[in-house]
This record gives sequence, C-alpha cells and structure tokens, in this order.
Amino acid sequence: MPYNLVELSYVSSSFLEINFFKRRFYDGSLYLQELSIARVNGRYGRVLTTLARTELLIIDDWDLRPFDDQGRHDLLEILEDRYNVRSTIVTSQLPVSNWHEAIGDPTLDDVILDRLVHNAYLINLKGESMRKRLKTLDSNRPLG
Repeated sequence: MPYNLVELSYVSSSFLEINFFKRRFYDGSLYLQELSIARVNGRYGRVLTTLARTELLIIDDWDLRPFDDQGRHDLLEILEDRYNVRSTIVTSQLPVSNWHEAIGDPTLDDVILDRLVHNAYLINLKGESMRKRLKTLDSNRPLG
C-alpha cells in the first residue's frame, strides 16, 4: 500500500455540507498534545468543551503513534462528548482490524471503538497515492 494513501475514513451520519460548519483539523495525535498542554496551563476543560462543540472534528492519520494511558482517556472523553451529537472524520492507513492493538488497552479500546465506529460510514480508498500522481504530473510539465 502506498504511504500517503488514506485507507479509510469514518464519517458520522450527521456530516452535511462541510462548508457551513465550524470545524477543526488535526494531523495525527496533535489533539492529544493540545490537551496535554491545556492540562498543564489550566485550560483542559475549555479545550474539551471546544472539541465537543466543534461541528466537524477531523483527525488525519489517526493511530500512527502509540497511545499512552492519558491519551486513551482523552480520546474517550472527546468521543463521548461528541457521540450522536457532532460529526467526526478519522483517517488512517492502519486497517480497522489493527485498531484494538493500536489503542493498546483491552477495556478502553472496546469503548473507544464503539463510540467511533457505531453509526459510522466506512470508506475504503484504494489506488496510487495522490502525492505520487501529482509529482508525476508536475515532472511532465514543461519548464518556463
């Protein structure tokens, strides 16, 4: 599988007309880093509230880094606040069958995946990486 291919996306059923929604985009586990910093500077509750109220939360390249205990609990908190209320898109190159292992806690992974996968749409993308395809197009373009 090409490195930049997004293998799947989970989209909650309330996702409509993306351009009219307040949305937040996180690359990888940056949302967990933001929560860690917020915990230190006393803004943890405010950041959780912001994430809970955001109409569309997009987490790109989810689960490429291992979760620690606090990260698992933070993710569960976010997903519980959003469940059946707000839309969440998660992209991952890791097959869904490996998500339990990636989360790394037998109890919490069931709870987290139940909140994330229940009422979701699974979109499997196959094919060549768009970055690779665009690079090929750029290399064929005449200079000047």
